[in-house]
Amino acid sequence: MTEGLLTLIEGGVGTMKSKNSFIYAGFCALAASVFWLSTAHAAQTAGTVIAFKGVVSAADASGVSRPLTKNDQVNVGDTIHTGAGGYVVVEFVDGARATVRPNSELKVDTYTYGTDNDGAVMDLVKGGLRAITGSIAKENL
Repeated sequence: MTEGLLTLIEGGVGTMKSKNSFIYAGFCALAASVFWLSTAHAAQTAGTVIAFKGVVSAADASGVSRPLTKNDQVNVGDTIHTGAGGYVVVEFVDGARATVRPNSELKVDTYTYGTDNDGAVMDLVKGGLRAITGSIAKENL
């Protein structure tokens, strides 16, 4: 009787180990897929916030909004929004700087530097902007 009980317990534990191994393998595959997708679609950094005042945010290409503060990244595809009395200064990857004035929207369509195809396209949707050019403009004069 004790041998039968021992065999049953060992069989049950072995079965649990197999199921746990299967679940663990599935979890690892899922985690690897999520990691691959996040790195494959990682946002391309266009610049960094070096100063801000008031309410400032950025919405990514899918419309997800996040507040912007000093040292935050601005990515290609972001639309920067400033509230009443707010402004933000962004230093772009080529050294250019842009001050987005209050009640403004600036969309960063493309920003590529350090390649054979350097360039930037931004759209001032509304409001005001002051810009100081960086290396892209200096190299393309």
